[in-house]
Amino acid sequence: MPRRLFFFALMTCCGCAQALTIACCRADEAESAERLQALASQLGAKTWAEREQATSELLRAGVPALPALNAALNASDAEVRSRARNIRARIDQDDYQHRLREFAADSAGRQQSNLPGWQQFRKRVGDDEACRKFFVSLAQVARPMLESVEAGPAAVGRQLDEELPVIHEMSFTSSREVANSKSIAKAAAILFAAGDSDVPVNAEVANGVGALSCSGSIDSGLAKAEQAPMLHKILGLWISRKFATEALEAETQRTRLIASLAFAQPEGLPIAQAVLTQATPAKCMIRSLAILTVGKHGNKQHLALLEPILKDSDNWLVDAGTGGNKVKFIGGNTQVGDLALAMSIHLYGRSPREFGFKGTERPDDMFPHARSNYDANRFFDLNSPTRREGAFKKWAATLAMDRAVTNKDQAGIAAAKHELADAENMLLNVQPATTIPAAKKDDGP
Repeated sequence: MPRRLFFFALMTCCGCAQALTIACCRADEAESAERLQALASQLGAKTWAEREQATSELLRAGVPALPALNAALNASDAEVRSRARNIRARIDQDDYQHRLREFAADSAGRQQSNLPGWQQFRKRVGDDEACRKFFVSLAQVARPMLESVEAGPAAVGRQLDEELPVIHEMSFTSSREVANSKSIAKAAAILFAAGDSDVPVNAEVANGVGALSCSGSIDSGLAKAEQAPMLHKILGLWISRKFATEALEAETQRTRLIASLAFAQPEGLPIAQAVLTQATPAKCMIRSLAILTVGKHGNKQHLALLEPILKDSDNWLVDAGTGGNKVKFIGGNTQVGDLALAMSIHLYGRSPREFGFKGTERPDDMFPHARSNYDANRFFDLNSPTRREGAFKKWAATLAMDRAVTNKDQAGIAAAKHELADAENMLLNVQPATTIPAAKKDDGP
């Protein structure tokens, strides 16, 4: 046989074999579908044994049985509907857990995954081995929330509404012992879902998620080195998200600034800048939190934000209300302008203690921390009108001296020295401010 004819015959045989295989597979699939439909109908059989047999065989069939079970959900027989619904739920959960195990085993991410929410998570948080492991913990406890992420922002909004009672309950986790790994993962899933600016939320949901962002679950999660990087990213998504209205933006400023301060999240800095530059001044408490946020996350370039506030004599807690869930705020005599001065000095690279503030040896102690009482008086109360005048006088003289030195202005240097001496005398002629020990941890809200 000529070679060309041989190859033609071979290809023809292969094609026929392939067509025969496809036909056989289709026939088997049709037969299997008919059998599964018959088993679904058998769920309403007269005898209990027949119904149980159908149930067992449908469970063994697994995912291929879902079309037949979906059809059975519309059956006229109530028991058929009930059994079909239960079997379908068990198959669905078994399949989900199987896919989750496969995902967890594929630590290198070689296989494409269709787990709900994963594609969004990998884009916004990461897809390395640690991120995959953390996502598994979320998927194990927050499947409905991740499925809503997969479905889109509107679905997330509905799911947040539905889970609002749980969010409120979780927001008041009061210690790391209560906040176990499941509650950490659940809180992370909620914040991840709510951190999308396209997700519609009302004031109640926004406040609930805001309180959750300052909760013991987040505090506990950030204490675990292996998951802290992912939680910081997720918390940053929530803090930096945009809201549909100015009212909602204002409603959430407080908890987002507290989270930014308590958990060292720099995403709070733009919020603080917006608060301090808005046409209508925010409440004293919000302004004070914004000043502290600028001090913690800003630099010398942000001094201009604080300069107009130096003369603000309002008490920083005059309209505080209740404290943040994990940071208890304590009132006193500290003025908003005092905070602005202390933060200006800090951003300038100097210690507020040099200017008459009580302060501590460690600059970071000046800022709120999770699960601590935060009393601004411990650090920023200038104690008396004379001390306050001396502190502000020394600050102005310090800036004048630096300008004069830069410009090589000898007359300016001499004048600044005189002002500095006067300021120092004012600070020395009042009762010395003592160093205050660091605040003790506290589990109260």
